Amino acid sequence: PPNASCTGALWVNAAKEGDVSFQLHFVEFYEGSEHGEIVAVHAYHAEQAKALNQGCMMQAMYNNVAFNVATLDPFVDRLQKTSTPFLTMKTSNGRYALLFAFTGNEAVVIQLQSDV
Repeated sequence: PPNASCTGALWVNAAKEGDVSFQLHFVEFYEGSEHGEIVAVHAYHAEQAKALNQGCMMQAMYNNVAFNVATLDPFVDRLQKTSTPFLTMKTSNGRYALLFAFTGNEAVVIQLQSDV
């Protein structure tokens, strides 16, 4: 975690295909005077993400990044094992979509789409 003399960072390798993967880099700067606002924003997005398990896509979830994958199955399995809220749906063009947010950083919303 960040503090007054150190920035917090986390690298995530996702969607590995062969020896290539998509990398996400999360950085959190420490600014003591803004800490309360940051905590409030995280709490807001965490509440929005919880609604996914009830089949509800809250307004904040529309701001997401989408990726194509071969199948949603391994992602659904992993999300279930980690008790991460998610929503599956069929899109207007007949594809299947999986929407979830990163636990602990729910402002980062991912949508995966597949034809199967």
